[in-house]
Amino acid sequence: MIRLAVTSDVHGEERNYRALVHELKTKNYDLVLDNGDFFYGSPEAFYYEENAIWPPILELADEVVTVAVPGNHDFTHSYETFEKARRLAKFEWICANVSGFKPYTVRNVSGVKVVILGLTTSMVREWDETGQLRDLEISSPLGALRKWISVIREEEQPDILIVSYHGGFSKDPDSGVPFHGAPTENEALAIAEAFPDIDLLITGHQHLRINSVVNGVKVIQPGSHATGYMDITINQSSEGYKVAAEFVSLSTQRTTEPTLADAWLDEVIADVAVDERFSGMLEARLQKQPFHALIHDVFVKATVAELTVFEMPYLESGGFFGPVTRRDVLRHTPHKAPLHVIELTGRDVRSLLEQGAAVFAKHPETGAVCFATELPELAPAPYVFDVWGGIDYAFDFSQPVGARLISCQVNGVDIQQGQVFRVAVNRYRLTGYDFPLYKTAKVLSVTERTIPHILLDALSGVSVT
Repeated sequence: MIRLAVTSDVHGEERNYRALVHELKTKNYDLVLDNGDFFYGSPEAFYYEENAIWPPILELADEVVTVAVPGNHDFTHSYETFEKARRLAKFEWICANVSGFKPYTVRNVSGVKVVILGLTTSMVREWDETGQLRDLEISSPLGALRKWISVIREEEQPDILIVSYHGGFSKDPDSGVPFHGAPTENEALAIAEAFPDIDLLITGHQHLRINSVVNGVKVIQPGSHATGYMDITINQSSEGYKVAAEFVSLSTQRTTEPTLADAWLDEVIADVAVDERFSGMLEARLQKQPFHALIHDVFVKATVAELTVFEMPYLESGGFFGPVTRRDVLRHTPHKAPLHVIELTGRDVRSLLEQGAAVFAKHPETGAVCFATELPELAPAPYVFDVWGGIDYAFDFSQPVGARLISCQVNGVDIQQGQVFRVAVNRYRLTGYDFPLYKTAKVLSVTERTIPHILLDALSGVSVT
Protein backbone atom coordinates (compact mmCIF):
# COMPACT_ATOMS: atom_id res chain seq x y z
CA MET A 1 0.00 0.00 0.00
CA ILE A 2 1.15 3.52 -0.84
CA ARG A 3 -0.01 6.39 1.36
CA LEU A 4 -0.12 10.04 0.31
CA ALA A 5 -1.19 13.24 2.05
CA VAL A 6 -2.36 16.15 -0.11
CA THR A 7 -2.89 19.82 0.75
CA SER A 8 -3.85 22.78 -1.40
CA ASP A 9 -4.50 26.51 -1.01
CA VAL A 10 -2.90 26.81 2.42
CA HIS A 11 -2.59 30.59 1.80
CA GLY A 12 -0.04 31.20 4.53
CA GLU A 13 -2.31 29.94 7.31
CA GLU A 14 0.68 29.26 9.52
CA ARG A 15 -0.97 28.28 12.79
CA ASN A 16 -3.12 25.59 11.18
CA TYR A 17 -0.27 24.41 8.99
CA ARG A 18 2.11 24.07 11.92
CA ALA A 19 -0.40 21.75 13.63
CA LEU A 20 -0.95 19.90 10.36
CA VAL A 21 2.80 19.32 9.98
CA HIS A 22 2.98 17.88 13.50
CA GLU A 23 0.18 15.49 12.61
CA LEU A 24 1.66 14.42 9.27
CA LYS A 25 5.03 13.67 10.87
CA THR A 26 3.37 11.11 13.15
CA LYS A 27 1.74 9.23 10.26
CA ASN A 28 4.76 8.40 8.09
CA TYR A 29 3.26 9.10 4.68
CA ASP A 30 5.23 7.89 1.66
CA LEU A 31 4.62 11.16 -0.19
CA VAL A 32 3.25 14.57 0.84
CA LEU A 33 2.06 16.80 -2.01
CA ASP A 34 1.13 20.46 -1.90
CA ASN A 35 -1.01 21.72 -4.78
CA GLY A 36 -0.24 25.44 -4.75
CA ASP A 37 -1.19 28.87 -3.34
CA PHE A 38 0.89 27.94 -0.36
CA PHE A 39 2.34 30.92 1.49
CA TYR A 40 0.40 34.08 0.58
CA GLY A 41 -3.02 35.36 1.67
CA SER A 42 -3.16 35.37 5.48
CA PRO A 43 -2.63 38.06 8.15
CA GLU A 44 0.57 36.22 9.13
CA ALA A 45 1.85 36.40 5.55
CA PHE A 46 1.10 40.14 5.52
CA TYR A 47 3.15 40.62 8.68
CA TYR A 48 6.16 38.71 7.37
CA GLU A 49 6.14 40.58 4.06
CA GLU A 50 5.67 43.90 5.82
CA ASN A 51 8.67 43.28 8.10
CA ALA A 52 10.89 41.48 5.57
CA ILE A 53 10.85 38.27 7.62
CA TRP A 54 11.27 34.94 5.86
CA PRO A 55 7.88 33.15 6.23
CA PRO A 56 8.27 30.33 8.79
CA ILE A 57 5.63 28.34 6.92
CA LEU A 58 8.16 27.71 4.14
CA GLU A 59 10.54 26.14 6.65
CA LEU A 60 7.68 24.03 8.02
CA ALA A 61 7.00 22.74 4.52
CA ASP A 62 10.58 21.49 4.30
CA GLU A 63 9.83 19.12 7.18
CA VAL A 64 7.14 17.14 5.34
CA VAL A 65 6.52 18.13 1.71
CA THR A 66 7.87 15.88 -1.03
CA VAL A 67 6.61 17.66 -4.14
CA ALA A 68 4.84 21.00 -4.71
CA VAL A 69 3.01 22.61 -7.61
CA PRO A 70 2.77 26.42 -7.89
CA GLY A 71 -0.60 28.17 -7.71
CA ASN A 72 -1.64 31.46 -9.23
CA HIS A 73 -1.07 33.42 -6.01
CA ASP A 74 2.47 32.03 -5.73
CA PHE A 75 3.22 33.76 -9.03
CA THR A 76 1.18 36.94 -8.80
CA HIS A 77 1.95 38.00 -5.21
CA SER A 78 5.39 38.17 -3.59
CA TYR A 79 6.96 36.73 -6.73
CA GLU A 80 10.49 37.42 -5.46
CA THR A 81 9.73 35.47 -2.29
CA PHE A 82 8.39 32.61 -4.41
CA GLU A 83 11.51 32.49 -6.58
CA LYS A 84 13.69 32.42 -3.47
CA ALA A 85 11.49 29.71 -1.96
CA ARG A 86 11.99 27.56 -5.05
CA ARG A 87 15.75 27.91 -4.78
CA LEU A 88 15.91 27.11 -1.06
CA ALA A 89 13.24 24.41 -0.79
CA LYS A 90 14.29 20.88 0.15
CA PHE A 91 11.37 19.52 -1.89
CA GLU A 92 10.74 19.62 -5.64
CA TRP A 93 8.63 22.19 -7.46
CA ILE A 94 7.12 20.84 -10.69
CA CYS A 95 4.89 22.39 -13.37
CA ALA A 96 4.65 21.15 -16.95
CA ASN A 97 2.89 24.18 -18.43
CA VAL A 98 5.12 26.98 -17.05
CA SER A 99 8.62 27.75 -18.32
CA GLY A 100 11.52 27.17 -15.97
CA PHE A 101 9.97 24.26 -14.09
CA LYS A 102 10.66 20.55 -14.20
CA PRO A 103 7.46 19.03 -15.70
CA TYR A 104 7.27 15.91 -13.57
CA THR A 105 9.07 13.84 -10.97
CA VAL A 106 9.59 10.09 -10.62
CA ARG A 107 9.41 8.38 -7.23
CA ASN A 108 9.98 4.75 -6.35
CA VAL A 109 7.81 3.79 -3.40
CA SER A 110 8.25 0.25 -2.12
CA GLY A 111 9.13 -0.96 -5.59
CA VAL A 112 6.22 0.88 -7.24
CA LYS A 113 7.13 3.52 -9.83
CA VAL A 114 5.09 6.67 -9.28
CA VAL A 115 5.18 9.62 -11.68
CA ILE A 116 3.73 12.96 -10.57
CA LEU A 117 3.14 15.65 -13.19
CA GLY A 118 2.42 19.24 -12.16
CA LEU A 119 0.14 21.81 -13.79
CA THR A 120 -1.30 25.20 -12.88
CA THR A 121 -4.22 27.18 -14.24
CA SER A 122 -3.38 28.94 -17.49
CA MET A 123 -5.10 32.10 -16.23
CA VAL A 124 -2.10 33.11 -14.09
CA ARG A 125 -1.05 36.01 -16.32
CA GLU A 126 -4.62 37.35 -16.41
CA TRP A 127 -4.30 38.09 -12.67
CA ASP A 128 -0.89 39.75 -12.90
CA GLU A 129 -1.51 43.26 -11.55
CA THR A 130 2.04 44.58 -11.89
CA GLY A 131 3.33 43.16 -15.19
CA GLN A 132 6.06 41.15 -13.47
CA LEU A 133 5.03 37.96 -15.29
CA ARG A 134 5.10 39.35 -18.83
CA ASP A 135 8.09 37.16 -19.78
CA LEU A 136 6.80 34.00 -18.14
CA GLU A 137 5.67 31.37 -20.66
CA ILE A 138 2.42 29.73 -19.57
CA SER A 139 0.79 27.19 -21.85
CA SER A 140 -2.46 25.25 -21.82
CA PRO A 141 -2.60 22.48 -19.19
CA LEU A 142 -4.27 20.19 -21.72
CA GLY A 143 -1.58 20.90 -24.30
CA ALA A 144 1.18 20.26 -21.78
CA LEU A 145 -0.46 16.98 -20.78
CA ARG A 146 -0.66 15.79 -24.37
CA LYS A 147 3.04 16.49 -24.76
CA TRP A 148 4.34 15.00 -21.52
CA ILE A 149 2.04 12.04 -20.92
CA SER A 150 3.24 10.41 -24.14
CA VAL A 151 6.83 10.99 -23.00
CA ILE A 152 6.07 9.57 -19.55
CA ARG A 153 4.36 6.49 -20.96
CA GLU A 154 7.20 5.74 -23.38
CA GLU A 155 10.24 6.67 -21.30
CA GLU A 156 9.15 6.18 -17.69
CA GLN A 157 6.48 3.44 -17.97
CA PRO A 158 5.06 4.22 -14.51
CA ASP A 159 2.93 1.94 -12.41
CA ILE A 160 0.96 4.93 -11.15
CA LEU A 161 0.41 8.32 -12.82
CA ILE A 162 -0.64 11.27 -10.66
CA VAL A 163 -1.47 14.72 -12.06
CA SER A 164 -1.41 17.58 -9.55
CA TYR A 165 -3.26 20.54 -11.08
CA HIS A 166 -3.72 23.91 -9.40
CA GLY A 167 -7.07 24.46 -11.02
CA GLY A 168 -10.55 23.20 -10.39
CA PHE A 169 -13.80 22.14 -12.01
CA SER A 170 -16.03 24.04 -14.40
CA LYS A 171 -18.97 22.31 -12.74
CA ASP A 172 -19.53 20.04 -9.78
CA PRO A 173 -18.38 16.53 -10.81
CA ASP A 174 -21.31 14.91 -8.99
CA SER A 175 -24.27 17.27 -9.42
CA GLY A 176 -23.28 18.98 -12.67
CA VAL A 177 -24.06 22.42 -11.22
CA PRO A 178 -21.74 24.99 -12.88
CA PHE A 179 -19.07 26.84 -10.92
CA HIS A 180 -17.92 30.43 -11.35
CA GLY A 181 -14.87 31.00 -13.56
CA ALA A 182 -13.61 31.45 -17.10
CA PRO A 183 -13.59 28.33 -19.34
CA THR A 184 -9.80 27.99 -19.17
CA GLU A 185 -9.51 28.71 -15.45
CA ASN A 186 -10.76 25.33 -14.19
CA GLU A 187 -10.16 22.45 -16.62
CA ALA A 188 -10.14 19.41 -14.35
CA LEU A 189 -13.18 17.83 -16.01
CA ALA A 190 -11.64 18.23 -19.46
CA ILE A 191 -8.39 16.69 -18.18
CA ALA A 192 -10.16 13.65 -16.73
CA GLU A 193 -12.24 13.19 -19.89
CA ALA A 194 -9.22 13.44 -22.20
CA PHE A 195 -6.82 11.30 -20.16
CA PRO A 196 -8.63 8.34 -18.56
CA ASP A 197 -5.33 6.59 -17.83
CA ILE A 198 -4.54 9.09 -15.03
CA ASP A 199 -4.76 7.23 -11.74
CA LEU A 200 -5.23 10.28 -9.51
CA LEU A 201 -6.08 13.87 -10.46
CA ILE A 202 -5.40 16.33 -7.63
CA THR A 203 -7.16 19.69 -7.99
CA GLY A 204 -7.35 22.95 -6.04
CA HIS A 205 -7.86 26.69 -6.52
CA GLN A 206 -11.57 26.63 -5.63
CA HIS A 207 -11.10 25.86 -1.91
CA LEU A 208 -13.62 23.02 -2.10
CA ARG A 209 -13.60 19.49 -0.74
CA ILE A 210 -14.19 17.08 -3.59
CA ASN A 211 -13.80 13.32 -3.60
CA SER A 212 -15.23 11.74 -6.74
CA VAL A 213 -14.57 9.80 -9.94
CA VAL A 214 -14.75 11.25 -13.47
CA ASN A 215 -14.40 9.00 -16.51
CA GLY A 216 -12.73 6.38 -14.35
CA VAL A 217 -10.22 8.90 -12.95
CA LYS A 218 -10.10 9.43 -9.20
CA VAL A 219 -10.43 13.21 -8.63
CA ILE A 220 -9.93 15.04 -5.33
CA GLN A 221 -9.76 18.57 -3.95
CA PRO A 222 -8.56 18.89 -0.35
CA GLY A 223 -10.14 22.15 0.84
CA SER A 224 -8.07 25.13 1.91
CA HIS A 225 -6.29 27.06 4.66
CA ALA A 226 -4.77 23.93 6.23
CA THR A 227 -8.03 22.98 7.93
CA GLY A 228 -7.18 19.40 7.00
CA TYR A 229 -5.75 17.28 4.21
CA MET A 230 -6.72 14.47 1.86
CA ASP A 231 -5.52 11.03 2.91
CA ILE A 232 -4.83 8.89 -0.18
CA THR A 233 -4.24 5.14 -0.23
CA ILE A 234 -3.23 3.19 -3.32
CA ASN A 235 -3.57 -0.57 -3.20
CA GLN A 236 -2.70 -3.16 -5.81
CA SER A 237 -5.37 -5.67 -6.77
CA SER A 238 -5.90 -8.24 -9.51
CA GLU A 239 -7.49 -5.45 -11.57
CA GLY A 240 -4.63 -3.00 -11.10
CA TYR A 241 -4.08 -0.18 -8.64
CA LYS A 242 -7.07 1.13 -6.70
CA VAL A 243 -7.05 4.68 -5.34
CA ALA A 244 -9.11 5.65 -2.29
CA ALA A 245 -9.36 9.05 -0.61
CA GLU A 246 -10.69 10.50 2.63
CA PHE A 247 -10.57 14.05 3.96
CA VAL A 248 -8.96 14.29 7.40
CA SER A 249 -9.95 17.36 9.42
CA LEU A 250 -7.39 19.06 11.60
CA SER A 251 -8.43 18.82 15.25
CA THR A 252 -9.16 22.32 16.60
CA GLN A 253 -7.25 21.84 19.82
CA ARG A 254 -4.04 21.50 17.80
CA THR A 255 -4.23 25.02 16.26
CA THR A 256 -3.23 27.17 19.26
CA GLU A 257 0.57 27.14 18.89
CA PRO A 258 1.72 30.80 18.64
CA THR A 259 3.48 32.39 15.67
CA LEU A 260 6.02 35.20 15.42
CA ALA A 261 3.27 37.43 14.06
CA ASP A 262 0.79 37.00 16.91
CA ALA A 263 1.87 39.88 19.16
CA TRP A 264 1.62 42.42 16.34
CA LEU A 265 -1.53 40.97 14.82
CA ASP A 266 -3.40 40.66 18.09
CA GLU A 267 -2.64 44.15 19.37
CA VAL A 268 -5.86 46.15 19.80
CA ILE A 269 -5.75 49.24 17.56
CA ALA A 270 -9.32 50.51 17.95
CA ASP A 271 -12.50 50.26 19.97
CA VAL A 272 -15.46 50.49 17.61
CA ALA A 273 -18.56 51.80 19.39
CA VAL A 274 -21.03 51.22 16.53
CA ASP A 275 -21.84 47.63 15.59
CA GLU A 276 -20.44 47.22 12.06
CA ARG A 277 -20.50 43.44 11.94
CA PHE A 278 -22.12 41.32 9.23
CA SER A 279 -23.26 37.71 9.22
CA GLY A 280 -24.17 35.29 6.46
CA MET A 281 -22.46 34.99 3.08
CA LEU A 282 -25.71 35.79 1.27
CA GLU A 283 -27.15 38.42 3.60
CA ALA A 284 -23.88 40.40 3.64
CA ARG A 285 -24.17 40.82 -0.12
CA LEU A 286 -27.91 41.32 -0.54
CA GLN A 287 -28.62 43.73 2.31
CA LYS A 288 -27.05 47.06 3.19
CA GLN A 289 -24.63 46.75 6.07
CA PRO A 290 -22.93 49.29 8.36
CA PHE A 291 -19.71 47.58 7.29
CA HIS A 292 -20.36 48.69 3.70
CA ALA A 293 -20.77 52.30 4.82
CA LEU A 294 -17.54 52.14 6.81
CA ILE A 295 -15.53 50.90 3.83
CA HIS A 296 -17.05 53.56 1.58
CA ASP A 297 -16.25 56.37 4.02
CA VAL A 298 -12.64 55.21 4.41
CA PHE A 299 -12.11 54.85 0.65
CA VAL A 300 -13.61 58.30 -0.02
CA LYS A 301 -11.32 59.93 2.53
CA ALA A 302 -8.31 58.16 1.00
CA THR A 303 -9.13 59.02 -2.60
CA VAL A 304 -11.73 61.83 -2.81
CA ALA A 305 -13.69 59.53 -5.14
CA GLU A 306 -17.46 59.88 -5.53
CA LEU A 307 -18.23 56.16 -5.73
CA THR A 308 -16.37 53.20 -4.26
CA VAL A 309 -16.19 49.49 -5.04
CA PHE A 310 -15.23 46.85 -2.50
CA GLU A 311 -15.20 43.10 -3.05
CA MET A 312 -16.93 41.47 -0.11
CA PRO A 313 -14.54 39.09 1.65
CA TYR A 314 -15.24 35.37 1.52
CA LEU A 315 -16.28 35.27 5.16
CA GLU A 316 -19.39 33.86 6.78
CA SER A 317 -19.14 36.62 9.39
CA GLY A 318 -16.98 39.69 9.80
CA GLY A 319 -16.94 43.43 10.36
CA PHE A 320 -16.01 45.29 13.54
CA PHE A 321 -17.48 45.95 16.99
CA GLY A 322 -15.72 46.60 20.28
CA PRO A 323 -11.95 45.95 20.50
CA VAL A 324 -10.44 45.55 17.01
CA THR A 325 -7.02 44.05 16.32
CA ARG A 326 -4.85 44.16 13.22
CA ARG A 327 -5.76 40.53 12.61
CA ASP A 328 -9.45 41.50 12.56
CA VAL A 329 -8.75 44.04 9.84
CA LEU A 330 -6.41 41.91 7.74
CA ARG A 331 -8.70 38.89 7.60
CA HIS A 332 -10.99 41.08 5.48
CA THR A 333 -8.32 42.25 3.05
CA PRO A 334 -4.75 40.86 3.38
CA HIS A 335 -3.75 41.68 -0.21
CA LYS A 336 -1.32 44.59 -0.42
CA ALA A 337 -2.63 46.56 -3.41
CA PRO A 338 -3.38 50.28 -3.75
CA LEU A 339 -6.68 51.91 -4.63
CA HIS A 340 -7.06 53.26 -8.15
CA VAL A 341 -9.44 56.09 -8.92
CA ILE A 342 -10.89 55.54 -12.37
CA GLU A 343 -13.39 57.33 -14.58
CA LEU A 344 -16.67 55.57 -15.32
CA THR A 345 -19.86 56.74 -16.97
CA GLY A 346 -23.34 56.09 -15.68
CA ARG A 347 -23.69 53.51 -18.43
CA ASP A 348 -20.55 51.76 -17.17
CA VAL A 349 -21.81 51.75 -13.59
CA ARG A 350 -25.15 50.27 -14.59
CA SER A 351 -23.42 47.60 -16.68
CA LEU A 352 -21.10 46.60 -13.82
CA LEU A 353 -23.97 46.44 -11.32
CA GLU A 354 -25.92 44.18 -13.69
CA GLN A 355 -22.94 41.92 -14.13
CA GLY A 356 -22.47 41.66 -10.37
CA ALA A 357 -26.13 40.75 -9.88
CA ALA A 358 -25.67 37.69 -12.09
CA VAL A 359 -24.31 35.69 -9.14
CA PHE A 360 -27.82 35.54 -7.64
CA ALA A 361 -30.93 33.62 -8.66
CA LYS A 362 -34.39 32.73 -7.42
CA HIS A 363 -34.55 29.25 -5.91
CA PRO A 364 -36.74 27.13 -8.24
CA GLU A 365 -38.71 25.61 -5.37
CA THR A 366 -38.86 28.23 -2.60
CA GLY A 367 -38.55 31.40 -4.66
CA ALA A 368 -36.00 32.75 -2.20
CA VAL A 369 -32.97 34.60 -3.51
CA CYS A 370 -29.88 32.41 -3.40
CA PHE A 371 -26.53 32.07 -5.11
CA ALA A 372 -26.93 31.08 -8.74
CA THR A 373 -24.80 27.95 -8.26
CA GLU A 374 -25.89 27.04 -4.75
CA LEU A 375 -24.70 23.64 -3.57
CA PRO A 376 -26.61 22.58 -0.45
CA GLU A 377 -24.13 19.86 0.54
CA LEU A 378 -20.96 21.90 0.06
CA ALA A 379 -19.54 25.17 1.29
CA PRO A 380 -20.59 27.93 -1.12
CA ALA A 381 -18.27 28.52 -4.05
CA PRO A 382 -16.16 31.70 -3.74
CA TYR A 383 -18.61 34.03 -5.44
CA VAL A 384 -17.25 37.35 -6.60
CA PHE A 385 -19.51 40.22 -5.58
CA ASP A 386 -18.65 43.89 -5.34
CA VAL A 387 -20.47 46.24 -2.99
CA TRP A 388 -20.79 49.79 -4.32
CA GLY A 389 -20.68 52.81 -2.03
CA GLY A 390 -22.08 56.30 -2.69
CA ILE A 391 -24.90 54.90 -4.80
CA ASP A 392 -28.30 53.44 -3.95
CA TYR A 393 -29.34 50.50 -6.12
CA ALA A 394 -31.90 47.70 -6.13
CA PHE A 395 -32.44 44.54 -8.16
CA ASP A 396 -35.37 42.38 -9.19
CA PHE A 397 -33.94 38.85 -9.25
CA SER A 398 -37.01 37.44 -10.95
CA GLN A 399 -35.81 39.18 -14.12
CA PRO A 400 -33.23 37.65 -16.49
CA VAL A 401 -29.53 38.34 -16.05
CA GLY A 402 -28.70 41.73 -17.54
CA ALA A 403 -32.13 43.21 -16.84
CA ARG A 404 -32.31 43.15 -13.05
CA LEU A 405 -31.30 46.68 -12.04
CA ILE A 406 -34.53 48.52 -11.20
CA SER A 407 -33.11 51.49 -9.31
CA CYS A 408 -29.77 53.29 -9.46
CA GLN A 409 -29.46 56.69 -7.78
CA VAL A 410 -26.87 59.08 -6.40
CA ASN A 411 -28.17 61.51 -3.78
CA GLY A 412 -31.74 60.55 -4.65
CA VAL A 413 -31.35 61.28 -8.37
CA ASP A 414 -31.29 58.64 -11.12
CA ILE A 415 -27.85 58.39 -12.68
CA GLN A 416 -27.71 59.28 -16.37
CA GLN A 417 -25.98 57.19 -19.02
CA GLY A 418 -23.47 59.90 -19.91
CA GLN A 419 -22.84 61.08 -16.36
CA VAL A 420 -19.16 60.77 -15.35
CA PHE A 421 -18.00 59.53 -11.93
CA ARG A 422 -14.73 59.17 -10.07
CA VAL A 423 -14.72 55.58 -8.75
CA ALA A 424 -12.25 54.03 -6.28
CA VAL A 425 -11.48 50.34 -6.97
CA ASN A 426 -8.75 47.89 -6.01
CA ARG A 427 -5.89 47.41 -8.46
CA TYR A 428 -6.88 43.81 -9.19
CA ARG A 429 -10.12 44.94 -10.83
CA LEU A 430 -8.06 46.67 -13.55
CA THR A 431 -6.86 43.29 -14.83
CA GLY A 432 -10.36 42.97 -16.30
CA TYR A 433 -10.91 39.49 -14.94
CA ASP A 434 -14.52 38.95 -13.84
CA PHE A 435 -15.39 42.46 -15.07
CA PRO A 436 -13.69 43.18 -18.45
CA LEU A 437 -14.98 46.76 -18.58
CA TYR A 438 -12.44 47.84 -15.95
CA LYS A 439 -9.49 46.93 -18.17
CA THR A 440 -9.97 49.94 -20.43
CA ALA A 441 -11.03 52.43 -17.75
CA LYS A 442 -9.11 55.70 -17.51
CA VAL A 443 -7.00 55.86 -14.35
CA LEU A 444 -7.09 59.27 -12.65
CA SER A 445 -4.94 58.59 -9.57
CA VAL A 446 -3.41 55.86 -7.40
CA THR A 447 -3.02 55.85 -3.62
CA GLU A 448 0.46 55.60 -2.16
CA ARG A 449 -0.81 53.34 0.62
CA THR A 450 -2.29 49.90 0.03
CA ILE A 451 -5.86 48.99 1.02
CA PRO A 452 -4.85 47.07 4.18
CA HIS A 453 -2.69 50.01 5.30
CA ILE A 454 -5.52 52.46 4.59
CA LEU A 455 -7.98 50.44 6.67
CA LEU A 456 -5.51 49.91 9.51
CA ASP A 457 -4.74 53.63 9.62
CA ALA A 458 -8.40 54.63 9.49
CA LEU A 459 -9.45 52.36 12.33
CA SER A 460 -6.49 53.34 14.50
CA GLY A 461 -7.21 57.05 14.04
CA VAL A 462 -4.39 57.85 11.60
CA SER A 463 -5.32 60.17 8.72
CA VAL A 464 -5.74 58.36 5.39
CA THR A 465 -5.85 61.46 3.19
